[in-house]
Amino acid sequence: MDRSKIIARLILEIPEEAHGQVLGEIKLVESILDSDLEKLLISPAVKGERKFAVVEKLFGGRISKPMIGLVNYLVREGQINQFKIIAGKYKKLLEKQNKVLEAEAITAKPISDERLNLIKIELKNKFHKEPLVINIVDPKVIGGIAIRIGEKVYDNTLDKKIDTLNKQLAS
Repeated sequence: MDRSKIIARLILEIPEEAHGQVLGEIKLVESILDSDLEKLLISPAVKGERKFAVVEKLFGGRISKPMIGLVNYLVREGQINQFKIIAGKYKKLLEKQNKVLEAEAITAKPISDERLNLIKIELKNKFHKEPLVINIVDPKVIGGIAIRIGEKVYDNTLDKKIDTLNKQLAS
């Protein structure tokens, strides 16, 4: 079994109620970890202490200590480019194990727990899976909500409605 799958299986062993937080932290790390940052964190020209300082500056206080530990481990091993592979395998294992549906609720402002629970109920009724919904706040959204499940986006934002209206008026 390859190392990335072993790590993904280890992450899967955390208590069930923590998977939502882990998915949120994975999304955050993935969003910050671009190819330039990966090159910096893999480069032999940059000393280990400096790499760990960069990780702490970028992620300290934003993700849990175990997740920072994983990132630091991958940095130390020169394998930070494996993070997204590990994350993908973890998500697939989680979905397979729990029949979990990972979704993002994209809104202009943070949504209330009550509204988030209503979204979860709707998703569970529609897809017959236990939804893990992460609220992504995007200031570019004027209003409304978009739900992303994998590559599929259910867009009910004002932006989409305005765009549709403009296209209708143009034709």
